[in-house]
Amino acid sequence: MNKSFLRAVGLALFLIATSCPTGAQTYLLFAPKNLAQAKLLDQLTYYYTVPKQPSISALLANIEDSQILETDWENAQYPVVGFLSQVLAAKPELLAKEISSRYSPRLKKVILLALMTEFLDIYAPPAYQRIINKMPLGKRPPPITAMAVKHPKQLDMLWGALFATGDPKFFGAIFKVYEAPNGPTGNSKLNAALKRVIEWATWSNMQQHTMVERLIRERMASAAPNVAKRLQTIVSRFETSLESLNLGTRDGFFSASVALTDASIIDELKKPSSSGIRVVRKSRFSRRESIFVHIAFNGMEVSEDYKANVTFSAILRQPDGHEQTLYENRTAIIGPAPARYSILSARDLNQFRLPEDAPTGDYLLRVSLSDNLSGKDLELTANFKLVE
Repeated sequence: MNKSFLRAVGLALFLIATSCPTGAQTYLLFAPKNLAQAKLLDQLTYYYTVPKQPSISALLANIEDSQILETDWENAQYPVVGFLSQVLAAKPELLAKEISSRYSPRLKKVILLALMTEFLDIYAPPAYQRIINKMPLGKRPPPITAMAVKHPKQLDMLWGALFATGDPKFFGAIFKVYEAPNGPTGNSKLNAALKRVIEWATWSNMQQHTMVERLIRERMASAAPNVAKRLQTIVSRFETSLESLNLGTRDGFFSASVALTDASIIDELKKPSSSGIRVVRKSRFSRRESIFVHIAFNGMEVSEDYKANVTFSAILRQPDGHEQTLYENRTAIIGPAPARYSILSARDLNQFRLPEDAPTGDYLLRVSLSDNLSGKDLELTANFKLVE
């Protein structure tokens, strides 16, 4: 860590405080360019829901291995700083042991900023302490919730901190900017830009995080009438957008679909949800094939502790009309489910194979899907033909 590196850290702080608004990367925090980055994105955005969280050293290694700071520095640095500031602050006594001095210059820079933001200097490894000690106290960034937001990227820091902790204070800091009567800056155009970024990011994040949906509805219920009206606009846009997440069969916000496919789906489901999953529907199978039943569902209820409870049963009708129960009250998802409306993460896969003497012809699979928290049930069907 040399003087040029220290100057780079100072420059980053200067940019955080003074840059003019450009496009801000919220919602997905950054756009993943490969599988490692997609896995990291899932880890960063749902960190607050994971009961057994990775060690600090493992998390930093994941950031390093993903190369996200090298491939997308402009968009990734701010949410990662916000995220790390809270992760490091949660376990300060482990920092000297968990933080290495052998990271890339950009990851070191992000770690330094996160340490300074939460005043974690005394816990940091000596190599980091020496650099931080050279910076005048007046030049250090304030805690994230106390900073004067003057740039959309600072909002990304707050979103990153929110996804790390689930702490409503970070959501409150974002909306303190949004609800300021005269705006947070002395520039009307900048104030308007910040408000547009907050509206878009909140609408987007409501689709991925039950927490964000819950927080804005609570805020709207207690806000002054003029503020509540503006918040209602965001909520209304969100509710309208749920139409695009309709999976085909629905009851209110709860919707689902079923597809029959082959073993190719196994590799697809190993991908992180943020990378996209391709399901190849099949309508013809032989007796030698396993038939995979892929159920995707969306809009299920999520409890206060971010858990869902969805089960299903399935009946197979044979060509002669005889019916056979394949599954009964089988678990689709019981447990952590931070994304109430995420089509990609709410899914289940089962498989069966017909016996050698099964008659050829047309079969019908009926699936009953139950959201046990809302009491809603959906009936799904899929047809296929058994051939020799």
